[in-house]
Amino acid sequence: TPLYAGLESYATRFWREQDQDGERLYLVPSLSASLKPGSWLEVVPEVALHERLYNSDTEEDEKFIPEFSVTTATRLLKTFELNRWGIEAIQHSVEPKVAYTYVPDEDQDKLPLFDLSDRIQDRNDITYALVNRLTARATAADGSRTYRELFNLRLSQSYDFDETENSRTGKDEPFSDVRVELDFWPSQAFSLSLVSLIPVYGDTSFRTLSVGLSANDGTGNAMSVNYTYNDEDFGNVSTDYINLQLKTPVFRPVYVLFEERYDFKRERELEKVVGLEYRSKCWSLFLTYKNRYQEAGDDDQEIMF
Repeated sequence: TPLYAGLESYATRFWREQDQDGERLYLVPSLSASLKPGSWLEVVPEVALHERLYNSDTEEDEKFIPEFSVTTATRLLKTFELNRWGIEAIQHSVEPKVAYTYVPDEDQDKLPLFDLSDRIQDRNDITYALVNRLTARATAADGSRTYRELFNLRLSQSYDFDETENSRTGKDEPFSDVRVELDFWPSQAFSLSLVSLIPVYGDTSFRTLSVGLSANDGTGNAMSVNYTYNDEDFGNVSTDYINLQLKTPVFRPVYVLFEERYDFKRERELEKVVGLEYRSKCWSLFLTYKNRYQEAGDDDQEIMF
């Protein structure tokens, strides 16, 4: 049949020396359908139910909130013959997608508040995305065909229908930030990833930016560099730092790890890590030294075995 049934379930026990504790059972049953009214279009309606059952000293011990969504997507493909650098052909796909989601606004103040899962955010929005993908085709030594994704760029944004009516933020700004996600694998030894949020109101500089570079030689030597920037409006925390990590098996069976984080905002190191790992066939021994730099006073040094 075109119907699909799903279930997510979580059982959690919360304990605190002070304040509330108890148990929570979180169930999300869902029912969806994959409909293809044409050879080029796919429509997926879905109905889900967020169920939370509690064993705690609160006024309410259960809550059921429905969620309705429908997603429409298609894919446009074109293949280009290349026959260079071990690649026979490259397929380019353009994948537009539109999804509408509705979650009613339900009073949840009488439920326990152990973590963010105890509150289901109401939604009445539409999200549209455009994905560009490049996939390479090659022939392996045994004659079988292999496929490897080279490039993936995803642009997405949401429009909140309730924003103009309820003015949830105090401003008439129904459009969300533009989310940019980029993955690039020019070879199996090198990769580049980027995730960013670009606001469409007021200042159009990056709200958040995360860039990662990684390289490895296939023998265990690896290097990764990750840069993270968040402005003050993103999570009320302003960050601007870089993380460097180096790994090498040159002294095998002892493997060496070096990691360092540097804060550009404070112009100082945040953390330095040196690790040694002795690897056997089915077990390992670790020796790690960490030095965390404090705002005031002595640095926090740790040795872990």
